[in-house]
Amino acid sequence: MSFPPIKIMRWTARVIGIAVLLSLLAFTLIAGLPHMAAMDAASFIHFLSFLVMVAGLFLAWKWERLGALVILGGFGAFFVLNWVLWGSPALGWVFTLFPVLGLLHLYCWRQDRQTSPG
Repeated sequence: MSFPPIKIMRWTARVIGIAVLLSLLAFTLIAGLPHMAAMDAASFIHFLSFLVMVAGLFLAWKWERLGALVILGGFGAFFVLNWVLWGSPALGWVFTLFPVLGLLHLYCWRQDRQTSPG
């Protein structure tokens, strides 16, 4: 039995996305949720951009293009805010997976559009 490469890529993106979500869940269970009331406005916006990336992972399961764009937009905001707030674009390993996943979902969506009739 052979699988089309696009299916393999799509499921690779989904499985990695699940692994990212499980890693974030484990971290949240260990460290706890951030205290929203203690955040200044910039940190709160930074946190919201992170939540946008996570929402994009869920959206990509049903609407690949929308999910990919949400992931990439959230990552762009997260990256810039990280640089502005802390003076460094350095991110943890899990955060670098978000743009990779966004690009994978965007690629899968594009391939489907190119191969579908009409």
